[in-house]
Amino acid sequence: MQYIKTCISYQVLGSNSPVYIEFNKQYQDEYIAIELLHSNHTTKLKIETASPVELLLLAHHYQYEFENSDQIMCNGFQSWTETRLFHIDEKIKTFNPLLARFSKPFGDSYYYNYPENKGYLHAWSYAYINRKNKATSLMASLTDVDAFTLFELQVPLNKIIISKDIKGCIIEKNAVLFQLYLEEGEEKSLFENYFACSGFSYKPRKMNGWTSWYHYYTKINEQNIQSNIHNYTQSTDYPIDIFQIDDGWQKDIGSWMECNAKFPEGLKKYVTQLHAKNILAGLWLAPFICEKKSFIYKQHPEWILCDKSGNMVLAGYNPMWSGSFYVLDFYNDECRTYLKKVFQTILQEWKFDMLKLDFLYAVCLQARPGKTRGTIMYEAMQWIREVCGEKLILACGVPLMPCAGKVDFCRVGPDISLGWNDFFADLFGWREGISTRKSIQNTIARKHLDGYWFANDPDVFMLREEQQKMTWEQRKTLFETNKTYGSLLFTSDNIDSYDEEKLKLYRSLFRK
Repeated sequence: MQYIKTCISYQVLGSNSPVYIEFNKQYQDEYIAIELLHSNHTTKLKIETASPVELLLLAHHYQYEFENSDQIMCNGFQSWTETRLFHIDEKIKTFNPLLARFSKPFGDSYYYNYPENKGYLHAWSYAYINRKNKATSLMASLTDVDAFTLFELQVPLNKIIISKDIKGCIIEKNAVLFQLYLEEGEEKSLFENYFACSGFSYKPRKMNGWTSWYHYYTKINEQNIQSNIHNYTQSTDYPIDIFQIDDGWQKDIGSWMECNAKFPEGLKKYVTQLHAKNILAGLWLAPFICEKKSFIYKQHPEWILCDKSGNMVLAGYNPMWSGSFYVLDFYNDECRTYLKKVFQTILQEWKFDMLKLDFLYAVCLQARPGKTRGTIMYEAMQWIREVCGEKLILACGVPLMPCAGKVDFCRVGPDISLGWNDFFADLFGWREGISTRKSIQNTIARKHLDGYWFANDPDVFMLREEQQKMTWEQRKTLFETNKTYGSLLFTSDNIDSYDEEKLKLYRSLFRK
């Protein structure tokens, strides 16, 4: 990669007169002084201002001579987003307009206009180029706390543009931002060097467990939860570390301190049973969203984030719930007080040991004055870590880099489907859509992150015969991939239905 120039646009705060600049080392005018600093595979920008300025554009341009055999690993925007090696003549497809209501908020279409032509690829936070029989080229952000980092690889132009999703960034006096790591070498060593330079402190851990979602989905009840707890508490043959109750226990999306009618006695009794057998208890919730039937939507609409037109910000649509769901305003003091009480109730009163926190991308759907979307995501994850204390966190549906060093486990792929592919997701090219094939693909592509940013959650495996559409070979492939590249290994099967062949394979999982 050959550095060409840096492009920046800014305006003095309160004015409406943007200034556009191109430079290749340093720049200074009456309002701003900028210096590009290089050191040992890293680069960063030092900015000083005479008065507060708002950044409108920030990008580095590089020349790179692509070769026909090159493959480009493009990290998707969040947990569920398609992540894999692309051939240089491929095209990353945006969401189908027919799915806009379902899918647009999940991915990066709010932030990025997908090119129409082949050979124009993009990634978030990091990317690398594999060259046949030659060194790999890694380009990565050292932090996205200032703003999410976008890598655009324009193969037909032999150009790479690295930019920041800078909307909302205000510099009061001075700042050091846009910190990048760029190096060529052997792939494994590159990532080790990058992680060492990043300075993340994470203590790797591996766990086995059971979760309710991929067998019962929202149809969980006292009987099937109790039946599966019995499988693990009455036998020492399958020493799981954690048992997790997923979506379907709560009154509604947004009301997290009371259970629905299927659990009239609450959930604490299950935690007690599990703890008696030294098994940790986990619980699912989606803290930054609410649906229309929730008390938040009905009684506290001021807690819901609105756009400039005063419309509530849509976070997506889920037919398993009541349809549309909306973003909570993380910076609303009353809303944050409520969420803190939710966490304290579940973790301190109900005694759960781990929270699976889902749909986290929603909190950063909209920038705000002084805070980019990346900054918001970082602040939200920092707050979550603070309120959870030493309890375990499994993050899901979230941009990955803000989770580094903040969560114990993080989902690295989309939900698996009951079949190998999912007709609906494939038909409409939904990058965040459920798919076993894409889940495996993401698990392999993001294997480098495991034990550095967090422990990877590759989603569940299933070995069962009933209520699924995969061949036995496909199920074994999913199992072995998760076992090889994952650190949190969940199934949703009722193992009481396993025959001896399945039990033998399942026993091979346990690392105790």
